[in-house]
Amino acid sequence: MREEVSEQATSGKTHEQIINYFIANKEQIGGRDVWGDHLFLISPDNTGFNRVAWLFPYALGVAGVFGVGFVAMRWSKRSHDAPQQESVPQDAAMNERLDDELRNLD
Repeated sequence: MREEVSEQATSGKTHEQIINYFIANKEQIGGRDVWGDHLFLISPDNTGFNRVAWLFPYALGVAGVFGVGFVAMRWSKRSHDAPQQESVPQDAAMNERLDDELRNLD
């Protein structure tokens, strides 16, 4: 493949023309397709349907940030909206009895 690139470059082809050559031409070495698709590229080109491959990670990140924010808002509202425990009415006779028993312990 390096020899192919070298030959293409010395013949005066541009970078885009060389990439398009490898995308268009399929060769088999050992029963395997060596090129002929976008698989040999490090990253997909930013044209046509391939833009989805570039857009997807960013969209996933933005959705994650909004999701975490939404959950945080819901959890913070739950703690404020929770009903306060009402204080138990104090029974004077029970308090007096408790005080007497605590005095007897000393």
